[in-house]
Amino acid sequence: MPKYVALLRGINVTGKNMIKMETLRATFESLGFKDVKSYINSGNLIFETAKTDDGKLAKKIHDAIQKEFGFDISVMVRTMAEIEEIVAWNPFEGQFESPKDVHVFFLNDKLTDEQEALLLAQGNENEIFAILGRHVACLLKIHITDSAVGKGFIDKKLKVAATGRNWRTVSMIAEMGSRGERGHVNAVRKEKIKRASLQDDIKAGSIENAERDTEIVNDWP
Repeated sequence: MPKYVALLRGINVTGKNMIKMETLRATFESLGFKDVKSYINSGNLIFETAKTDDGKLAKKIHDAIQKEFGFDISVMVRTMAEIEEIVAWNPFEGQFESPKDVHVFFLNDKLTDEQEALLLAQGNENEIFAILGRHVACLLKIHITDSAVGKGFIDKKLKVAATGRNWRTVSMIAEMGSRGERGHVNAVRKEKIKRASLQDDIKAGSIENAERDTEIVNDWP
């Protein structure tokens, strides 16, 4: 069966919409999804199901979460092939030191030409954009909370629902999908610690919290 990825907006961020990943995986399994995996606790679920429209899957997941947990949250669903396409695209390859400097925003709808122009006009030497279908990649040389995307430009100005993930998270989701690894934090921690790029996170003492940096933008006021 095809593999899909569900990206939930605003899960376990700043103490809001708290859901344990074990419980969330069980919810996905109750929907008939197979081989359900999760990556960190910001709401990234990999699963298998019969080929269908991703919008229908997103609604099915949204309704189940609202019914079981009472949270009305946005859900973006992509095929694993689309995630792998994003990683292969890698528009800022060689231009960043840390994968936390690149953020990918998964949009509910593809931007119109006018919306694309408005977004690109926000770009500058500290905030550089690239667009691929329903995905916006952003290379930031400033803190995300000081950026246009961090202040909610996509949601508030373009009126398009979106959820963001940093490049490390997107890459790890693709890697988990291709390897078929067990999908919980402990299963990937050893491999992640081996990577030199995690040194700053290790010093900070919290790999999971560092990975959630991008999800700050999911909790825009």
